[in-house]
Amino acid sequence: MGASKRRKAEIERRKRITTGLRNKRIYHGTVELVAQDILNGGTLRPRGDKPSTWDARNLASRKNCVYLTDLYGVHYAMQTIIQSRKTGKDCPKAAVIEMDYTQFDRNNFLADEDFMAMVNWAVNHEGKNGEKHREEYEETVRYYVENDAGAHKVWLKSLLHFGTVAHRGDIPRNAITRIAIISAPAIVGIRYETYKDDDLWKVIFNPTPDNLTQTQQFQGSLTHTIFDTPHPEVQVIRL
Repeated sequence: MGASKRRKAEIERRKRITTGLRNKRIYHGTVELVAQDILNGGTLRPRGDKPSTWDARNLASRKNCVYLTDLYGVHYAMQTIIQSRKTGKDCPKAAVIEMDYTQFDRNNFLADEDFMAMVNWAVNHEGKNGEKHREEYEETVRYYVENDAGAHKVWLKSLLHFGTVAHRGDIPRNAITRIAIISAPAIVGIRYETYKDDDLWKVIFNPTPDNLTQTQQFQGSLTHTIFDTPHPEVQVIRL
């Protein structure tokens, strides 16, 4: 195929992609029960005083926020299924909620506390590896859960460099565009049978967001596949 034909094919491929931040779309990975609440007239809400899905991993999160991502919606939906099962809950289906980024009041965005902790660690803990000082690092994360500490000012950096951002308060219902409901066996199979490489599932800091890492490219492609490629184990509902 000549250069001109390859270019035309690439243009046509891009036209078919409707997902991702380039198309003003961000995501939330969850379980079908949450999706059904939205379909019945509700919306995404912060967990409030309900236990966090991530309590089993000793990870803190803000009670008054909903966490969003431009890339890792399928990843977080899969993790939610796995963590729910570890706590004895039966979640037969996962869900990825797609939202229109332009419909948010950006004053409600906060940088992810993990992003804030990573930045703090890089600036104030020279020579220390956060993984090797896990307890101290987790204390830093908990600090940013309880204190905004400038998190609003750098929310966009959190989204671009880390792929996640927190939204304070309920998600505007008019921002929700599509919901993909995926059977639990299918989403677990994607992770542990089809794409087994652990590196493809790591949420990591990217210092050059204009140049996506292999992991980010894979996650973006996976989101596109889930929403734009028909599959018997995936139901996509447009709101």
